[in-house]
Amino acid sequence: MEENDVEDVEDVAAEFRNVLSEIHGVGDFTKLISLDISDRGLRVLPAELTNLVMLKSINASHNVLDHVPRILETLINLEEIILSHNLIEIVDTQLNRQNANVSSEDNIYTDEEIKQVECVSKEELDFSQLPRLTHVNLKKNKLVRFPETLGKCRSILRLDLAYNALRSLPSQFESADVIEHLTLDGNLLTHVYKFPSWLFQIKRCTSLSLRYCYLDMLIESIPRTTGVVCRRILKLDLRNCGIKSFPIGCTGLLDLEQLKISNLGCDELCSTEKWCSLRKNSIFELPVEFANLVGLGLLEARDIRLSKLPDNIGSLVNLTSVDISRNSLDWLPESLADLVNLITLDLSHNSLVTIIIEWHRLTKLKDLNLSFNRICAIPTELLQLKELETLDLYTNCISDLPQATTLHWKNFDIGGNLISREGLMCKHGREFFDRYLDRQVNLRGRDYVRSELRSSLPESTQSNEQEREHSPSEGDQSAYSDSEHDSWWNYDDKIC
Repeated sequence: MEENDVEDVEDVAAEFRNVLSEIHGVGDFTKLISLDISDRGLRVLPAELTNLVMLKSINASHNVLDHVPRILETLINLEEIILSHNLIEIVDTQLNRQNANVSSEDNIYTDEEIKQVECVSKEELDFSQLPRLTHVNLKKNKLVRFPETLGKCRSILRLDLAYNALRSLPSQFESADVIEHLTLDGNLLTHVYKFPSWLFQIKRCTSLSLRYCYLDMLIESIPRTTGVVCRRILKLDLRNCGIKSFPIGCTGLLDLEQLKISNLGCDELCSTEKWCSLRKNSIFELPVEFANLVGLGLLEARDIRLSKLPDNIGSLVNLTSVDISRNSLDWLPESLADLVNLITLDLSHNSLVTIIIEWHRLTKLKDLNLSFNRICAIPTELLQLKELETLDLYTNCISDLPQATTLHWKNFDIGGNLISREGLMCKHGREFFDRYLDRQVNLRGRDYVRSELRSSLPESTQSNEQEREHSPSEGDQSAYSDSEHDSWWNYDDKIC
């Protein structure tokens, strides 16, 4: 060991003792159950860690560790290991031996990576030596390969390998029968030519996330029996996976509650425009079998080039939140009115001209976003929705409000249409106009709206026409839309 390394270890040991003192006072450290040494610039873990024989959880995230240290094997009571946001690269001690007889075409490692590991001698943790281990978080490291010994564990309930550089998946994963949450977001998977069979045997899994993984044609290999075996999956995230059609194999997930197949903005992984484009989903039409997902409560299918909804979408009666914005929809199926449990519906940034459905049946609807369409008139049935609180009609082709409009909504915006202040006050009166302004202010004060990009009602019809001639095109509003939708649904979608 070099002199500098010795100094680092000594510094870490001293820091470690200080941390224990802060957490546990001056008592018996051996009884410590949980230890948080995150965000302390650690490059190695101190040998004193082996004294914490009762430890069940260790959080060493946000450091600069470059491998998973083997000293953790002594902590046989460990149930949770959090090593996210480090610099862990290769957790494969047998890399050279395993790849000695592998052709360069099949080898997932580059020659430079093989040479690098030849020069490094570090003892890696054998995860399978921890019999009680249930939670592993290795998010945001530099793993190229799925840790081999992790695949031999049989007790993993939660596994997060998101935002590494995984190029392949193991042929075997011993925890497939028991795992409940599996997150593989943002990995390259360039050497996955066929999904491993265990991925369709995760019979206790409730959450599966493959966001920002480039799946393309792989998605079509999902067997039709998946819904029968993986019946417990409640959350499925396939956003930005580069898929061209919704997999029929997923339509058997009858208990699925949340489905996300949208395209988000380019993230930090999409270093080039090409990669960003490849990861975009392009699902022009949902299959008829999509209506089998009767347990679905949340559907997010934003910006996927969707041109029509299935006629039988009304079968999804448990839906409460639907985002099908930024698509190419120009009509709505009548069965949409069968979604009687809808609370939030976002149809903004489509090509809708008429919205003729039985709106009065959607008695639970609270938030309706119809902005950036080509709607010419407000259906009078919308006025009958007593629970409706937000109605966003910004930038359409509406020239008048129904005479029966009472403005019972809390949030309402009719700007960017063919309506002027003069016309609104002439037909409905000054008091009505003032009440409208209050509701417009309320809506534009919501988190999802960038109010500085929204214009006010023009003074007259003539000035309105002039303003519309010089207003930005729908394409120019893309940045506005992306910003708004980041907050409209209030999902935890940010990459931490």
